[in-house]
Amino acid sequence: MDSFPKRYLHSYAISFCGEVEFAESEETLRERAENGNASALFHWAYRFALTDWAQMVSLLERAAAQKYVPAMTSLAAIYWNGDGVPEDRETGFRLAEEAYALEPVNAAHSLGTMCLLPDNGSGRQDPKRAYSLLLEGGEGGNLFARANLGYCFLKGIGTRKDPERAVELFRQTEVTGNSKFYLAYCALYGIGMKQDRKAAQKYAQDALELGWKEAFRVLLFLYPKGSPEQKEACAYVRKMALEGDEASAFIYGVWLFNRMRILSAVPWLWRGGWGARKVLFVRGSLALLGIIWCFWYFHLWSAE
Repeated sequence: MDSFPKRYLHSYAISFCGEVEFAESEETLRERAENGNASALFHWAYRFALTDWAQMVSLLERAAAQKYVPAMTSLAAIYWNGDGVPEDRETGFRLAEEAYALEPVNAAHSLGTMCLLPDNGSGRQDPKRAYSLLLEGGEGGNLFARANLGYCFLKGIGTRKDPERAVELFRQTEVTGNSKFYLAYCALYGIGMKQDRKAAQKYAQDALELGWKEAFRVLLFLYPKGSPEQKEACAYVRKMALEGDEASAFIYGVWLFNRMRILSAVPWLWRGGWGARKVLFVRGSLALLGIIWCFWYFHLWSAE
C-alpha cells in the first residue's frame, strides 16, 4: 500500500478521534453525509482512505465546498503533494489560504508548511511567514504546527537555529510521523540531543510504519550493510534523487562517499544543491590533501 493513506489516516486519528462525529455509528454518519452535512462528509470520507481514495477525495471536495476547514486543509495537502491526484500546488495553496482566512489557528499549520517548502520559484516560499504561521498554530495547540515549528528551529528558517528547542518540540509531538522522522535524524547525528544510533533506528522505523518513507534517508545509514532492508532504503532514496529531490540526492551522495565510491558520489552531491556542493568541496579538498601527503611521505621515505 502507498504511504500517503497511512499518513492521512494517522493525522486524522490524532486530530479527530475525540470528536462526537467520529464516535457515531456508521449508519448515522453515512445518513448525515448523504444529507450533505459538511462535518459528516468529512468524517465519512476517511472511511474510504484505504479502499477508494478517489471517493475519499470526492467527499472531501463536497465538504470543502461548504467551507468546512478540516476538509479544506486535507484537500490542500492532497493537491499540494499530488497524493493520488495530479499535483496542483496552485489549488493546494489557494485552499490553505481560504481555510486560514476562515479559521486562522486551525489552518495555520497547513499554510505555514506550504510557505516553508520550496516551490519552484513561484514566490510562495516565505520563511518568515512560515515561522509566524507555525508559531501561531503551535501556540494554538496544533501538534502538526509544533512539529514543523521544530523544523524551523532545527534549520534556522525564519528564526535563529536552536537544535535543543527543536528536539523539545519534536518530543512534544512525538505522536506524529514527521516528528519521529526528525528525532531519528537528530539522534543519528547528535543534533540537539545525545547521539544514539539505536534510538535513531527506532524513531525511523516508527516513522516508516506511519507512512513517512522519508525515514529511509536515515535508515540507509543504519541498516546492516548489504541487507534487504538497506537495499530497499537505497532504492527509495536513489529514486527520489532521480526525481529531483535535492535532500535525497545529498543523502545518497554522502552514503556513496562513505562507502568510498567517491567518483559515483560526485554527480549525486552536485545534484544536492549548494549545501551538498559545499560538502563535496570540503571532502574533495581533504581527500586531495591526503593524497598529496601520502605522495610527499612516500617521496621522503624513498629519498632515505
